[in-house]
Amino acid sequence: MEGVILTKQKKDIFYTHMSMIFEALGNVETQYNWLITDYECNYYQSPITFDKRHDYIWLPGEELSLFIKENDLQFIWGVFSAFPKNIDINGVLKYELPKSNKDFFNKKRVEMQHPLSTIEIVSCDSSSVFVISNINDYINSFSKHFPAGENLQEYINKL
Repeated sequence: MEGVILTKQKKDIFYTHMSMIFEALGNVETQYNWLITDYECNYYQSPITFDKRHDYIWLPGEELSLFIKENDLQFIWGVFSAFPKNIDINGVLKYELPKSNKDFFNKKRVEMQHPLSTIEIVSCDSSSVFVISNINDYINSFSKHFPAGENLQEYINKL
């Protein structure tokens, strides 16, 4: 399991615009179904972000990709968890929903909150984003796109 953390280094840069994050991952979002949990946005103009009947949003990657491209939406807080297309929402909901304000460093090792997830992207207060994946190519792509990112395990070890 590998991870990268980006923290706000300049006053006017926010790492929590999902279009920028997906681009850095190689635009792989369409290959997965996505669970979005514990989120807060900079505005709620879309029916997708208004729907609070559940504590989560479940979207196929194609729909999420289109939504992100059509809306310049910043996720101040939130967890985006990617699941292979053969895993349905019923299987996902058997586990605790991921949290954006969870203490990520208690366990002293990099791990995703949801055991069935392939990628986990966590936006934290507009100033940081964590990307964790069990597919190293995604982490490598993200790190090349954002060279200011730190290895998450090394970051945790320094705490």
